[in-house]
Amino acid sequence: MARTDAGAELTDQHRQAQAQVSRLALRDFLMLWPLWRVEDQAKQQDEDGSFKALVAATLIVIRAHHRVSSQVAAAYFDAFRRAERVDGVFSPRLASPVNEDRVTASLYVTGRVMTRRALLAGKPPAEAHKTAFVRMSGAVTRHVLQGGRDTIVLSTGEDPKALRWARVTNGSPCAFCAMVASRGAVFLGHDTAEFEPHDGCNCTAEPHYEGAGLPVDSRRWRDLYNRAQREARASNEFERGTSNDALNAFRRALAAR
Repeated sequence: MARTDAGAELTDQHRQAQAQVSRLALRDFLMLWPLWRVEDQAKQQDEDGSFKALVAATLIVIRAHHRVSSQVAAAYFDAFRRAERVDGVFSPRLASPVNEDRVTASLYVTGRVMTRRALLAGKPPAEAHKTAFVRMSGAVTRHVLQGGRDTIVLSTGEDPKALRWARVTNGSPCAFCAMVASRGAVFLGHDTAEFEPHDGCNCTAEPHYEGAGLPVDSRRWRDLYNRAQREARASNEFERGTSNDALNAFRRALAAR
């Protein structure tokens, strides 16, 4: 965990601040949602109509909140560094702007493509539309909060005093996020692809400096993961001993908490 109580508190505050950024982005997305008339898609009349308008407006929302997420993370990185009493001066590196092509593709897949499949499978338009909102909301969250994640990862890579970064989860993460967090500060900077967020993911990152230990939530998930593996082996639940077997054992332990 952070070397100081102040650093640990800042990490928790930062996680909550990023969650607030996500909530505000989703509030704006909800206001835009009526732009898409799902009845047009049900009638196969929405090739370039209302859904395209929704995507264009949503891109503006994602760009704005992605920038805020980056700024919040930069302020956290600077404050955390000072709280950890790190020598020298360093200015955090802000994340690159949103990749609009990637975001657009994500919105089309979670929105129009999956809705079309649902309609072809016989789901009522209203139900398909509701499911699309949930899926697209998850994509919005991921792309917005990537600003903060990339800022911390890139800053960790550039800061000569930083060693690695650790994934920080909320109190009820999915099994994948908890498993990755259980590894602690094993990730180097620069390679933002290492974060691997999923749609709806609210995880953040904590930079680590010399003398820092395993974050509190990382210790919790590591202990649970190790116990799940021991119990699975003792009960012969591992079929082939693959990574999927390990994750499934951890998933069951996480659900049983």
